[in-house]
Amino acid sequence: MLSAIDPADPQQLLTVALDDATPEQVPEWLDRIGASDRRRAERIKGLVGPWQLNSTYRIVADDDFASPITR
Repeated sequence: MLSAIDPADPQQLLTVALDDATPEQVPEWLDRIGASDRRRAERIKGLVGPWQLNSTYRIVADDDFASPITR
């Protein structure tokens, strides 16, 4: 789990959860974590701004921005 805040607006919170689920496992994974995610949202709603995006994404690249770009 990665969490970050916007330095210009600390109420803007970005949270990223990484999981090695396959696309077929995502519906079950979402069912399993859905209730805890809703409880978490309820606990922090006074600390952060309104939810703008809540979705699931599949990683398609693992970019290493620390390495120089080569062509």
